Amino acid sequence: MGKYKRGMIMGFLVFAAAAGCVGCGSRTVQADNHIKVSLYDFNLLGEYTDYVEAQVPDAEIEWSVGKNTLNFYTYLQKHDDLPDIMTSRRFSVLDAQTLKDSLLDLSETDLASSYHSVYLDKYRNEEGTVNWLPAPGVFDNLVVNKALFDQYQIPEIVSGSVSGLTKEEILSYATPDLPASRMKKMRSQLIEAKKNASDTAEGTAFREYTENLIKMMETSLQQFKENNEKFEVLSSLVKEHVLDEKNQEIKDLYDNLKEKDNLIKKLQEEAAGREAQRSGSEAVRC
Repeated sequence: MGKYKRGMIMGFLVFAAAAGCVGCGSRTVQADNHIKVSLYDFNLLGEYTDYVEAQVPDAEIEWSVGKNTLNFYTYLQKHDDLPDIMTSRRFSVLDAQTLKDSLLDLSETDLASSYHSVYLDKYRNEEGTVNWLPAPGVFDNLVVNKALFDQYQIPEIVSGSVSGLTKEEILSYATPDLPASRMKKMRSQLIEAKKNASDTAEGTAFREYTENLIKMMETSLQQFKENNEKFEVLSSLVKEHVLDEKNQEIKDLYDNLKEKDNLIKKLQEEAAGREAQRSGSEAVRC
């Protein structure tokens, strides 16, 4: 591969690396400005390819869509048909080893040096060469802790924001201390009030109404917290009282069983004594 071709490919890689894990082949082609690129997905065709071509106008780029696996490139390697640049999001260290002799070493390039060494370690061969460059982080899935969403009433907060409520208005009812039904009612009142207001004198009246409503909600929330705290204290006292009663019942039951056990032992001893006396009397008569 000529120096001009190599330099053009290095420049191309700067923009191609955004697509996925990128490798650079070492095959020779007929024209120095002709670059054959294999993409892993049809979705990359269009805006992405147009953008890359605009950044490298001197290159004659031949785009193709392969498979999102290195096994595909291993197959092309066997048939001496590797592209100049290949992309993949399913990177396999084992498969990469079978391809390394057919790929350029990128470890000393300016592009590779722009990566933090930690990010290249996974792609580094035992001898220190690097044939593949990782892509930026790509979003695949979103994992949500539904319990936390329910605990902090996130749906109510989002609904308020989407409906145009201000941060202060949302904070007036968005609290984990309120049940969802109460929050929904308070949110609906605020939204309805804003919907009925205008930019005229009614707007001023609405702001005053909103401020008063927020104050009422804050007072209501404070009362709810106080009542909730009182309930928790009372509940704790009731629990302690019930627990004490149960403990006393268990103790009384244990003492009762112990007393009956002692009584049974005493009766058994008396019965054994009478049996011994009767046996002695019969022996004397004999």
